[in-house]
Amino acid sequence: MAELESFKMEYANARLECNAADERANILASKVIGLEEKASEHLWLNLMVHQSHLRHLKLKGVAILGFPTLIRVVVHILFICLVFLFQLISMLVLIQMQQ
Repeated sequence: MAELESFKMEYANARLECNAADERANILASKVIGLEEKASEHLWLNLMVHQSHLRHLKLKGVAILGFPTLIRVVVHILFICLVFLFQLISMLVLIQMQQ
């Protein structure tokens, strides 16, 4: 009978640990989603500023060299994607380590 009680106690503790791990995973996931939204908004605002600047230069009649700027924007986007990939991998490693 004592073994059964011990097993029940271990099972209850394991369930509590699993629930806590699920809660931590949900918190991490919501943080990642929040960061993605902020980065997306940041990129959008950067593109809007860039487009406004280009329109302003066109109105002034200034020759526009758009290709180097385009390369910078693409590199910036790739960098942000790499940062999110690293954060996602880190989150998955943390979740895996907690199990």
